Amino acid sequence: MNYRRRFSPYITNARRAILRGCLIGAIGLTLNTGGHPQTNETQTAQVRSPVTLNLIVVDSNDRSIDQLRMEQLTVVEDKVEQKIISVEADGRPIDIAIAIDSSGSFKEILVAAIEAAKLIVNGRRPQDEIFIERFVSSDRITTVQEFTADTDVLLKSLNGWKTEGGQSAVVDAVYLAADHLAKHKASEDRRKALVVLTDGEDRISYYKLEDTIKLLREKGIQVFLLAVTK
Repeated sequence: MNYRRRFSPYITNARRAILRGCLIGAIGLTLNTGGHPQTNETQTAQVRSPVTLNLIVVDSNDRSIDQLRMEQLTVVEDKVEQKIISVEADGRPIDIAIAIDSSGSFKEILVAAIEAAKLIVNGRRPQDEIFIERFVSSDRITTVQEFTADTDVLLKSLNGWKTEGGQSAVVDAVYLAADHLAKHKASEDRRKALVVLTDGEDRISYYKLEDTIKLLREKGIQVFLLAVTK
C-alpha cells in the first residue's frame, strides 16, 4: 500500500534541515478562516471561529526561520484570502517519537537513518522529550527507549541496531507510536511530533490507515516522514 500519498495532508516529506526546523522552529499562525459558523439566539450574523495553523518555515538554504511578520504571509482558502490575526513563535515543549524501520530492506540504509535520528536527539531543547521505537512486522514493534530528556541515554539507545527479516508494518508502527505519544503528559500543553524513518511501503498492518489518520488528527500530532532511499 502506498500510504505516503494517503497520509499526504498530515505528513511532510522532510529533509534534514526541515526536520530540525519542525522540532525547534515551528511558528504558530492564528487566522480567521471558514470554520463552522456560530450564532446565538440574539444574533443573526454568523461569526467564524479563528483557526490556528503551525507552519515550518525555512530560507533558500534550508535554515529554520523563527521570525516572521504578518505582512510576509498570505493564507488562501478556496481561492479566498484569509485575514491573519497574529503570528507567534511556538515555544512549547515538544514530545517527539522517532520510529525507525528495521526490516530487511532497510539494511543498507539503516546507518543513515540512525544518523538522522541522532541529529534530532542532538537538536532537542532541554525541555523536549523523546522516545524511540523500532519496527519490523506487526508483532515486532518495540519501544527501545522510553521518553527522556537525557541526550546521552537517547544516543546510547541508538547504538548496535540491526535489521531482520519481516514484512514492514509501517501503519502499525505509526499508530502505536502516535497512541503512546498522545498519552505522554497529556494534561500538559506540549506539542507532539512523530518522525518516521523508513524506505517505503507498508507490507502488512493490523491497524487501518483511516483509523491511524483519525488518531493523528484528533490528537494534534504532526508527522514528519523521512523516506530514506539508496
